[in-house]
Formats: sequence, structure tokens, C-alpha cells
Amino acid sequence: MSKMLLLLTVLLSPAVRAVSNARLLRNAKYAVCHVHKNGNVKELSVGSQNALQAHLRHGDYVPITFFLDSDGDGYGDPNQSVASCVSPPNYVTDNTDCDDTKPAIFPGAAEVCNSVDDNCN
Repeated sequence: MSKMLLLLTVLLSPAVRAVSNARLLRNAKYAVCHVHKNGNVKELSVGSQNALQAHLRHGDYVPITFFLDSDGDGYGDPNQSVASCVSPPNYVTDNTDCDDTKPAIFPGAAEVCNSVDDNCN
């Protein structure tokens, strides 16, 4: 009897997980950046994939990931990010800075013979 119960539990586990995941998705909230007619953007929370898709069809968009650019060189720190509808001050969409404390070090910078990876390659 216990072997049968164990077998039934093993066989049903994926189905139970699928139902649980479906409930989670059903209760999920989705962020959307709603563009007003005057051009202002406001972050909204919608309760379904269908509502999200409807917003996207009408020109709205999902929040963008921005990366902190502490040194102001136009390249952000891949470890310091925020999702937002508009770029926060000192944030960029590029996350390829290998040293965000030195503005002379960024992808494409001239390599100088100084034992430092100036161009992030």
C-alpha cells in the first residue's frame, strides 16, 4: 500500500506543480509603462497576460532595465540595475563597463600599457 502511495505521489507531483504554477500565474501582476496622449509615462500594474498584451498592442511597453553609470562614461555597472519606465539620473541601458569607478575605462577605450584593462576586453 505504501509503495502505491509513493508511486502515485511521484506520478502526480508534476501535475500538482503545474496547477500550483498556473495559480501563481493567474494571480501574477505585470508591470507596464503606459504612455499617455501628452507623452507622459506612468508605470501601471495589470493583472493578466491579456491585459498586458492589450497595453503592448497600443504602444505601451514593459519597464526597461537601466544600469548605474557612476563614472559618467555612458557604460553601466552590470551588478547595479533597476527596472523603470524612464531612465533614472546616472543610469544607462548599456551594462558593459568593467570598472564603473574610472571614466577612462570602458569598452572601446584606447588600451594603454599600464597593466589595466582599459577597454574591457
